[in-house]
Amino acid sequence: MPELPEVEIWCRMLAQCCNGHRIRAIEIQDPRVVRGDLDLSGMVDQSVQWVRRRAKLGLIGLERHVLMFHLRMTGQWLTDGSSTPRKRVRATIGLDSGTNLYFDDRRCLGHLRLVSLSELDSWMEGMGLGPEPWPEHRSGHWWKERLIGLRGPIKPALMRQERVAGLGNIAASESCFWAGLDPRRSVPSLTNDEWDALATGVHRYIETTLEAESGRELVYVTQGGTNPFQIYGRRSGCPQCGGIVEQVRQSGRMTWFCQQCQQ
Repeated sequence: MPELPEVEIWCRMLAQCCNGHRIRAIEIQDPRVVRGDLDLSGMVDQSVQWVRRRAKLGLIGLERHVLMFHLRMTGQWLTDGSSTPRKRVRATIGLDSGTNLYFDDRRCLGHLRLVSLSELDSWMEGMGLGPEPWPEHRSGHWWKERLIGLRGPIKPALMRQERVAGLGNIAASESCFWAGLDPRRSVPSLTNDEWDALATGVHRYIETTLEAESGRELVYVTQGGTNPFQIYGRRSGCPQCGGIVEQVRQSGRMTWFCQQCQQ
């Protein structure tokens, strides 16, 4: 379920195997994965200049184009040497190094899109994404200003991509836990000290996830490994107090929290 930290790690891994290499071939196994007007075959014979993330999007910069990818719920990038079994390959990119990249997506929710490098800025601007919450450690005041005017609960507010880009359902739940905030609290009810706690919580969550998952593969995403989260998906009790972890549906998504630790 890739969000900001996971997409950041995917981009780092792709940069290691792609940067400086030329694309020799691309095969689309499932046309549903392709979005936009440009044919992905236009990537062939271009070299990879850079790989970076914007919000939950991955961007692979070529000489004349940028390949955007959105992993959604089940998307992942695999290589020939990956130990993760391929579930359903939707597209294959061959590099001049001999390495193949497989866009694997069991449910075909993710997508690929090719845009002209000269149109990248205007295309991204049209998405209406807010600023990034990381790597800069944003202050509590910054967060308060970004979410000002919202009246609902804090957890869904953190997922408003036009306010702050990159945080999804897991990240918002985890950030509230790290901050000791009840995710049902209304945005206007937070004090300045609680905004500071939220700012620290978001940053700590992202940094901790990056540190824990910066291996060769994202185990919990690609293989369904041990739950690495503090509160999300926990059924055996709160890791801090041992109390019952509760669930509530907010804006159509499940939120996990501890009533004892989050006030």
